[in-house]
Amino acid sequence: MKFFTAGDVLEHAKIAPTEPLTISRDESVYDALTHMLRNDFDQLPVMRDDEVVGAVTFKSIARLAKSVPDSNLEKMSVMGALVSPTYVSVEHDMFGLFETFAVEEFVLVGSSDNLGGIITRYDVFHFLKEQFRPFIMIGEIERSLRTLFEREFPDIEEHIQETFAPRAEEDPSYSVPESLDYFNFEEYKRFIATNFEDLPEELRTDQEFVLKLLEGVRKNRNSLFHFRAGVDEIDREIIEVAHGYFTGLVE
Repeated sequence: MKFFTAGDVLEHAKIAPTEPLTISRDESVYDALTHMLRNDFDQLPVMRDDEVVGAVTFKSIARLAKSVPDSNLEKMSVMGALVSPTYVSVEHDMFGLFETFAVEEFVLVGSSDNLGGIITRYDVFHFLKEQFRPFIMIGEIERSLRTLFEREFPDIEEHIQETFAPRAEEDPSYSVPESLDYFNFEEYKRFIATNFEDLPEELRTDQEFVLKLLEGVRKNRNSLFHFRAGVDEIDREIIEVAHGYFTGLVE
């Protein structure tokens, strides 16, 4: 699994491969507010020709308005609300970003003469949420399956033995799981396939679909946990579908 960087966060935050939105130092504070409100941004880099000279933020504009109550924001240059930004490279690692965002609300990626974009605390948190989401969903799928089995089979230990004992007899290297906590997805799949007749009607009706879902989750889980694939390299859609289906059965 790769080690995440500022470049990864920036790429994830971009809706499209466009140039970062900036404002010229010749524009007014009012213009900056208009741009930020229109695009739902809290800060903008300020440019002189092709070079960044600073940034303007809602907070810096509020500080200006408080310090100089009679300011005419429609005419005042954006330079009146200028702040000095922190720059990071695209290779700046995630732990470094955590330290930076303990102090800063945003950083500029690149340099003053080569701006790559802007990253905020929200961008980092949203990026990490998306990276962790497949792991969380897989865990919730497993929890839902265990809840389902325990609900439908009060004597679950006996059913586990009946389901897997034949395999253990054929394969001496295989051990019957002691409980549901020791199941892998192949065993979830086999348990369902063997006990379909004792499961809820919707599962029996969707038998082929259910087995395909479990096989898809198994393959993607192995890719994540054993082969260290990145979350962008797996089939997130089948995990989403399986998550909705199996959690819905026990809610």
